[in-house]
Amino acid sequence: MPNQPEPTIRPLSQSEIPMLDAHLDVDRLAGRHDDRFAQQRHGRLTYLIAWLDGMPIGHTMVRWTGTTDCYVADRISDCAHVEDLFVMPHLRSHGIGTRILAEAERLAVSRDFTQIGLAVGIDNPRARALYERLGYADTGFGAFQIGGTFHDRHSIRHEWREVCEYLVKPLA
Repeated sequence: MPNQPEPTIRPLSQSEIPMLDAHLDVDRLAGRHDDRFAQQRHGRLTYLIAWLDGMPIGHTMVRWTGTTDCYVADRISDCAHVEDLFVMPHLRSHGIGTRILAEAERLAVSRDFTQIGLAVGIDNPRARALYERLGYADTGFGAFQIGGTFHDRHSIRHEWREVCEYLVKPLA
């Protein structure tokens, strides 16, 4: 990002949750950041937040227990799992997603993982191109569906579904 400081990427601290609630994914799931912090505190994941000029601009989770999707979990083990990589739309294509993934990979190596994986929507060629450029490759498991329901901050119930493929990157 020309003329801007580099983003800082670090695990979420509890005191930062209100800032995320106010500025990141504001119309999404109420309590999401609290839940992720609780899972981080219990060692199930690390919730990485990208910060720029004191503002949250992106995030991802790295699940140390692997994917929660049974279709993939039954086919792969000893694989850290990246979930919900997000960068604010006006800051995309500036290397922030790449930096977030690099930190996720660094953490996975520090925990002795030999591979890291993620699901990518088949209708998201831009994300897939990023992942493949960074060394993630299709596992050959084929397409599978993920989804769920959530209530937004207005207590409106939403369902979501996405058809994905699973990509894995070997870690040195």
